[in-house]
Amino acid sequence: MPIYKFFGNIFLTKIQNFLTGMNLSEYHSGYRAYSVKSLKKIPFDLNSKYYHFDTQILIQLNLAGCQIEEVPIPTFYGKEISYLNSIKYGFAILITSIVSFLNRYRIFYDRKYDSINNVPIKTYKSKMSFESSHLNVFNEIKNNSKVLDIGCDNAYMSIELKNKKNCYVAGINKEDNKNAKKLDDFKICDLNNQNIPYKINKFDYLIMSDIIEHLSDPELFMNNLYNSIKKIDTILIITTPNIANIFIRIMLLFGRFNYGKSGILDKTHTRLFTLHSIKKLLQESNFYIIKDQGIPAPFPLIINNEFISNLLININKLFINISKKLFSFQFMLVCKINPSLDYLLNHAEIDNKKNDE
Repeated sequence: MPIYKFFGNIFLTKIQNFLTGMNLSEYHSGYRAYSVKSLKKIPFDLNSKYYHFDTQILIQLNLAGCQIEEVPIPTFYGKEISYLNSIKYGFAILITSIVSFLNRYRIFYDRKYDSINNVPIKTYKSKMSFESSHLNVFNEIKNNSKVLDIGCDNAYMSIELKNKKNCYVAGINKEDNKNAKKLDDFKICDLNNQNIPYKINKFDYLIMSDIIEHLSDPELFMNNLYNSIKKIDTILIITTPNIANIFIRIMLLFGRFNYGKSGILDKTHTRLFTLHSIKKLLQESNFYIIKDQGIPAPFPLIINNEFISNLLININKLFINISKKLFSFQFMLVCKINPSLDYLLNHAEIDNKKNDE
């Protein structure tokens, strides 16, 4: 083997093993044998028509849980004509490996790496054990409060509020959920087509954790919510992803806008917000904002090493302090309503009566 190919092979293989999580001795032999059963598990029809398609197949087979076995063979380099551009091939291999790595951690989405063995994400995971939107919302709520969790899903946070802060918690979700039934009350409701099935006035806090981006008409929903709140001390807490996050901006710089299974560009999101646009929506719906806070990315959900994930969270928090709009993965906004004209007139009338007495 020519010396530049020998060392190039070693270099690329080490990088690919790191990015793909595999442990192969090399990726670049064109001598392969596949079982039909394994090929049926992967979308190889989406692969490139250039030489690195065989690396894409390896990554797909690994994601599909297929067995990959290496058999050593002798290789002889003759004087035959080769049409392979080594530099172009090397860059294609690197890009393929990086994209698969980002896809694995849901930073980037590529359909070719969705194997049939990947379980679709139907519910969200708990984020109560680390710095997250769930934990920040939990910390905002006082003990012994009455809480309505709008769009509670698995209700991880609400169950903690009930058990650890002695709160009365009711939940709303589009679909039935066994975990949510552990709350004090639970009702099924499609927020796009139905009104909230509770009297809002009996609650001290309303939680909308990662819900507003799923609504088809958030302006109408927030207007209706405002009109249903009669107590001016009712607190609304909203969290939503930051579409202006630096990773999204970099992808846009290269002309990419990839929806995926979860994260900021979750395929189920119908509306996307910057800090400016979510604040504008709330203010135009007659809410005033008490607090807005940047939330770091949920690294522990994608990195198993606790030390590394916590380190990345702390680094992310440091950058959020520099620029909340650029480095926040999510935003949390704490709001109250501006008193309506009817409210002000009624209270003015009550005060006048008291003065007359």
